[in-house]
Amino acid sequence: VMIDTVQSKKEIEQKTGLAVFGEIAMRDRKDKSNFIDAKSRNFIAEQFRTIRTNLQYLSKEDDSKATTILLTSSMSGEGKTFVALNLAASIGMLGKKVLLMELDLRKPKLSEYLGIRPKKGITHYLTGQAEEDELVTATVIESMYLISSGPVPPNPSELLSGDKITQLIEVYQQSFDYIILDMPPVGLVADATLLAPLADTCFYLVRHEVTSRQQLNFLKDLSKNKRFKSINVIFNGVNYKNSREYGYGYGSYYGYGTYGYGEEKQKKGLFFWRK
Repeated sequence: VMIDTVQSKKEIEQKTGLAVFGEIAMRDRKDKSNFIDAKSRNFIAEQFRTIRTNLQYLSKEDDSKATTILLTSSMSGEGKTFVALNLAASIGMLGKKVLLMELDLRKPKLSEYLGIRPKKGITHYLTGQAEEDELVTATVIESMYLISSGPVPPNPSELLSGDKITQLIEVYQQSFDYIILDMPPVGLVADATLLAPLADTCFYLVRHEVTSRQQLNFLKDLSKNKRFKSINVIFNGVNYKNSREYGYGYGSYYGYGTYGYGEEKQKKGLFFWRK
């Protein structure tokens, strides 16, 4: 049987010319929480801390503004929102003020993962129904804040291509240490590239045994054409037990909820498991 999914870190680096910035292991499939305890010493929490530490090596144009990180991927189900949430929580543990922006306007998940339902969101602001000071909501994590997407609009790309979203992010760049933009998969819609100029870096999720090898060509083209100031690959859901690349195993399995963009069938429930 021909395998058409990404199998190793080495494969990513050889096919794209991009170094893998960080790795995140599979979770036990019995773990249905969306949070990794940022204070714990478990392996995945340590991996998030390593990514957090490596953030200091990212170059920035302006040190007086928040470090702005855009998260995207090739397709749904690669763990983008999970990584955005737990990276933000890890940064917040240092006392840094971090803002999560739920910019996947088609199928938002951050608010659901956090169990928060703010009255006002990004679409309210972009359609003139809210002011910028009405949007920020505190979360259960100290120093971590959320701006939710608001109701799903009929024209997300048009809303995100206007000046208002740029102005909004630039306002928050003055008052936060980090801003994390959780965007839709760039392989499905163009939203992420619309906001690329505002981000210091793009974290591009590639998921072990899920992301198609063909998608690595797309990632290579994004890098070659400089669609983002910088692209850093996060290799997610790594099943060390199945990978010949590593001489050790953790034997766990990983599951995420999916979201649809019209091209894909929606799955019932928040989580599903690969057998």
